[in-house]
Amino acid sequence: PVSNATAHYLHNLFFLLGETQQTSAELAEIQAELYRANPIPNCDTAALRVMTTQGVEVLYYTSHAIPEIAGPSFSLEFDEATVTYHTDGGGQSVQGPIVARAKSGTEKIYGDPFADQSEKIWQCADAVRSGAAVACDVKAAIPHVYAVNGMHESMPTVQTLPKELYHQDGELTWVEGLQEALQRCYAQNVLPSEQGDLPWSRTGRVVDLGNYESFPQNATLITMLYRSAAQ
Repeated sequence: PVSNATAHYLHNLFFLLGETQQTSAELAEIQAELYRANPIPNCDTAALRVMTTQGVEVLYYTSHAIPEIAGPSFSLEFDEATVTYHTDGGGQSVQGPIVARAKSGTEKIYGDPFADQSEKIWQCADAVRSGAAVACDVKAAIPHVYAVNGMHESMPTVQTLPKELYHQDGELTWVEGLQEALQRCYAQNVLPSEQGDLPWSRTGRVVDLGNYESFPQNATLITMLYRSAAQ
């Protein structure tokens, strides 16, 4: 999900932290926890901690192995305000639009990001016709690629979740307690292994993303990724 279904939500966090409206934040390091319940080579569940070069901590949680559609939700904590948004999983807001609440007590409404989902298509069409710049170009998307590469460097072997916790609901395989665990992580600003009560959790190593030029960075990781995919 990190590079497909929910990729844009992670990228959006980096984009919002960019120094300009055309750039994303540069990443300093990443620590990841990658899990799966489905019989796939990669992860279906991920928890990430990313530090930007400006010292901002970004925490991100996503899963395909939970029983209910949840989110997207975010809480962006800045020096002078907190920006929040939460949906029921179907793109329907349950807390209104994106809202910034300042410590002074003032509020600013940014609207509903799902209000006009075709706007991005028209912006791209206009860019083709007129040569106008798009809101997010290839350069602005690069930090997301670094994050996806870095998370696999952090935890090369995807951890298989305990099979005794699996439930089958049609084509959906979901893991008992996983949704609640990730929601607690979100509320507490921690990774699953930092909760202390999840025996299936594992800690990924911290990966330096400064001067990151290639993936993977060593031959050992290539072997580990191959073994993980073959399991």
